[in-house]
Amino acid sequence: HVRFTSKKVYFIGENIRPNFFLADFTISFDYNTYNKRNIRWPLYNLYFDPKTDPVQSKPTKFCCMVVSNPRNKLREKVFRMLSAYKTVDSGGRWLNNVGGAVSDKNQFLMDYKFCLCFENTYHDGYTTEKLLEAKLFGCIPIYWGNRRVGDDFNKKAFISLHDYSSISEMIYDIARIDADDNLFNTIRSEPLLNNNEYTIYSNKAIFNAWLYSVVESESNSFYHN
Repeated sequence: HVRFTSKKVYFIGENIRPNFFLADFTISFDYNTYNKRNIRWPLYNLYFDPKTDPVQSKPTKFCCMVVSNPRNKLREKVFRMLSAYKTVDSGGRWLNNVGGAVSDKNQFLMDYKFCLCFENTYHDGYTTEKLLEAKLFGCIPIYWGNRRVGDDFNKKAFISLHDYSSISEMIYDIARIDADDNLFNTIRSEPLLNNNEYTIYSNKAIFNAWLYSVVESESNSFYHN
């Protein structure tokens, strides 16, 4: 792409920072607008509309996860500690205990009350599709990653390790919710979005307006200068 001198917009789907030596504008997880050259548009927007009504499943199993990346050691620790309370079924390639990787992740999720959906890495603003996917297919998500995840989603609708002083404290709360059907159903029925309204990070009108301004603007890239 460096051979071309046209205006460039760099879409960043991973946990890396905008680089304006490579592009004029960026679409990323970062909150910083870099003088309107970047817009925060998290990856979950490319998977599902966050206002989509969750599947009304009737879960019969406790908790699952679907993971192929083994690098997050905190996720492994939580998996093993939570499994000491009740078995956590791992349907991905990593720590698989269900006889092989599942072919349909969404169908798999619908059997479970909870889903362990930690990000592979963390950074303020880095929220992928993991929490959204678990919620939409009937689970209460158990989350870790973006400490500001409440900017995106209603914190009454999921469990976040960031809200507890220890893993043990979180697991105690999970066990309490697991044992109380009314409490479980109350949390699961919470909308994913606060007041079930789009945030500025999931409002397509805001994104489209920014993109229109990019198209109409003059390029001011350091690279091209």
